[in-house]
Amino acid sequence: MARTGQPAIGTDPAADRALARLRQGDSLRALAALAADHLIDTPSAALIDVDALTARLGDAVRAAARAPSPGPDHPLRRPTADVRDRTVDDLLPAGLGGALDPILAVPWVPSEAVALRLLRHDAMRMLVRETLSSTLTRFATRARSVDDGVLGGLGGKALQRGRGLLGSLGGSMGSAAEGLVGAVREEFEHALEQRIREFLTTATDEALKGIATWVADPAHAGPLATLRVSAWQALRATPLAELAGSATDDPTAWEAAARDVLRTLADRPTLDADLRSALTAARDAVGDTPVGAWAPDAPVRDALRDAAIDAVLPALHAIVASDAFAAWWADLHA
Repeated sequence: MARTGQPAIGTDPAADRALARLRQGDSLRALAALAADHLIDTPSAALIDVDALTARLGDAVRAAARAPSPGPDHPLRRPTADVRDRTVDDLLPAGLGGALDPILAVPWVPSEAVALRLLRHDAMRMLVRETLSSTLTRFATRARSVDDGVLGGLGGKALQRGRGLLGSLGGSMGSAAEGLVGAVREEFEHALEQRIREFLTTATDEALKGIATWVADPAHAGPLATLRVSAWQALRATPLAELAGSATDDPTAWEAAARDVLRTLADRPTLDADLRSALTAARDAVGDTPVGAWAPDAPVRDALRDAAIDAVLPALHAIVASDAFAAWWADLHA
């Protein structure tokens, strides 16, 4: 949008003077303040035009579902190295990430029923089962090496004693001793593997229940709060590329999935009715309480008002300084 530092030269001197004042004076801040005050004093429900929003959102979903896939040069398909190397902290307003730590550090635990409901999933079962299986299998593997493993060389000692007792009776008896130890070892391995299989059939759900019980224990509220803060701090400091992981290997898969979602929504005969129902529920929930009343107290409301004014002022200044606005202004006063 082109800009100019001079007021437009039109056929109406009064309009030109008004535009100059709008561009150079405090009129824009006063206008932004009027808008902020109007918003603060407006009933919350009045900001939700159910019919208009339903139509606009429905049209947007259907248009997005019909839109072609973005090309390779589209901004969504060109994540720069700078973006990939940035962290969550870089995307948040300065200091906000650390400011959330006290909230995460508040001790609390869910109920055991809720924790178990969240944990009792096929993926979590698979994780716990494979973890238990891997641990027990490693134990069994070490146990097979009886001379160096957990049995303290019991197999080797038995073999040596068998040779000592039976070796004087001839090679065949010594071989029998070795065969006996080998048979015992194989039977031990078979029994151990069978026990592991039997154990895993019930141990997985028991482990999930144990985790849920531990998470729901009020005595563990402190350690869990520390865990939340630590996890949030690690998340904030991790480059976005690492957080994305393998999701960046095939972005077209994500695009296709998102497009499927949009098509599914767009094809729903009840899309508009569902949107209208959701918007109506939101409007009824907020009621006629003025927007400003949602702030905890007057100082917070005033701070939000000033922040809103400061946020929109740069854009307003850029708009009124443009030649396009000057042409619109001149046409308005023609």
